[in-house]
Amino acid sequence: MELPKRKPIRVPGYDYAACGAYFVTICTSGRQRILSLIRRGGPCGRPFPTLTELGQIAETTLLDLEKRYPIQVDCYVIMPDHIHAIFLLTENRAAARAA
Repeated sequence: MELPKRKPIRVPGYDYAACGAYFVTICTSGRQRILSLIRRGGPCGRPFPTLTELGQIAETTLLDLEKRYPIQVDCYVIMPDHIHAIFLLTENRAAARAA
């Protein structure tokens, strides 16, 4: 099966190792709905995700990134088949490697 051609999503010439905020989406293989279940009854009757066992592992791993890399997890949400997160890079990784 031939994969579809995707548009480039990177800004030409931008240094993605630079300090800043980065919005990241991570999807499960085959978009399997294995990370959470959507429940009703949140504030104002809104739906909210309840993590599955795999979702709890994903959350722990996501938060452990701060211990291993010079980033901060600003906020995140774990949906049934994907995770949205905003990472704050707190030091320029390219400059750190060059030093």
